[in-house]
Amino acid sequence: MDVIDLGLNSEFLKVMGSAILGGMAFKIIERFLNSKEYADEQVTLRAELRDELDKMKAEVKSLREEVDEWREKYYHQVELTNQLHAQIASIKCELDEYKEHTGIFELPSMKKLELLPEEKDD
Repeated sequence: MDVIDLGLNSEFLKVMGSAILGGMAFKIIERFLNSKEYADEQVTLRAELRDELDKMKAEVKSLREEVDEWREKYYHQVELTNQLHAQIASIKCELDEYKEHTGIFELPSMKKLELLPEEKDD
């Protein structure tokens, strides 16, 4: 067997060259067609992601509004609590003044409010 007989003649080279060029042309066309499909998929995916992002933004906005509402309720409750603490302190001062002036350490109205148990007369 000669090396020349193994197919290094011009016809074999033409066939091999045609096959290689045909394969390359096929790959280029395939890549071009796939790039359009890929681009279409990317456009669809971007649209879906934008929709999802818009939904998430709307949800975040609604959650922020809800948090603001609860924050307002909390600060209102804190304000009421502080007012009640101030009133309690004021009432305690008045009670201390009453005790100092009268020497009575029990208010008559406490029995009416049933804060203190009534004494039994035996």
